[in-house]
Amino acid sequence: MPNQRSKFRRKGVSEGELMKLCGWKTRAMFDRYNIIDEIDLAQAVAKRFNGKVRHSRHR
Repeated sequence: MPNQRSKFRRKGVSEGELMKLCGWKTRAMFDRYNIIDEIDLAQAVAKRFNGKVRHSRHR
């Protein structure tokens, strides 16, 4: 589910909604499985500094 969870978050589904969908009853469970990949981090940095998002999959 982590991969699907990331896709839901990118589409704007709230953390509360995801917790209910996944059956997580506490915030600690959400945080435990809150895996952030390199693409998410790169997009966040791009938005912060120039508003542009570059989709690159090279590592």
